[in-house]
Amino acid sequence: GSGQQAGQKCMPGDPTSRWLSTAADGYCAVTDADDPGDCLSGSNGAWRIRASAARQLILATTACVEKCLACDRCRYISLSQQLKQCSWHHSCDSPGSRAAGQFRFGPLERLRGKGHGRGRGGRQHGGRCRGRGRACGGGGGGGGGGGSA
Repeated sequence: GSGQQAGQKCMPGDPTSRWLSTAADGYCAVTDADDPGDCLSGSNGAWRIRASAARQLILATTACVEKCLACDRCRYISLSQQLKQCSWHHSCDSPGSRAAGQFRFGPLERLRGKGHGRGRGGRQHGGRCRGRGRACGGGGGGGGGGGSA
């Protein structure tokens, strides 16, 4: 089937539409839906998607893309509406297809030079952090009204 749907309200340039146009059936690697992983040094992780968003592909994809963009190491996304799960991966060398139909996966283009979290203040060498849990020195958090009820 062709992946073109006439009713999509996204502009062709936005990351959600770009991901949808390149995504394929399958997944990058198995992840634990309750383990968000380490966005500073990890290789993958996963988030749950709210049921209300998971009902529509465009909403589920947008939620997943936004989470990925907020995670420095996220380069690929695997998304399952049925499982209400969004997985992120730093690399996707040998994708699996056994769950075809359940998951769709693809690379996420990260726009460079838009000031998205990059080079804020530039003081990178001062703090000695051992990557435990919270990012050190990072003020501000996610900014967009997250999903923690």
